[in-house]
Amino acid sequence: MNDYELFQAFLDDKEVVYKAKDINNADKLFRIPQKLEGGGVVDIVVVFDDDYIKIVVMGIASVSDTEKLPLIYELFNEFNHAYKYFKFYLDSDGDVVLEGDFVTDLRDGDFDPEMLFAYMGVAWKCTKASYPKIMKVIWS
Repeated sequence: MNDYELFQAFLDDKEVVYKAKDINNADKLFRIPQKLEGGGVVDIVVVFDDDYIKIVVMGIASVSDTEKLPLIYELFNEFNHAYKYFKFYLDSDGDVVLEGDFVTDLRDGDFDPEMLFAYMGVAWKCTKASYPKIMKVIWS
């Protein structure tokens, strides 16, 4: 089994709710919905490419007021300094995104789905800890 199939079997074994999707011939992803306390549902997206595995948390918040951008960028700088393995940014639509790369041993047979799942957990902790601070700036 390849890394994608190993991770899918791991998610199935843990009874994790997800949606799987083929992006193109090489890239595949999982969307795993999570509920933010006091907020909506975000997606933790795990992208499998031939060369990397990327964790992306989407749907955290949206910044439409351009006057808030300096405060948001300042907050993201703080987060990006604190969370060494992940970065916060605004995408082209003004949506808040958390993203990180999962570094794996590139030798065959060394992929550990449990380690990837734990890394997803760290991304989720960063998202939950940051969400109230992001919303405070947006609502101020």
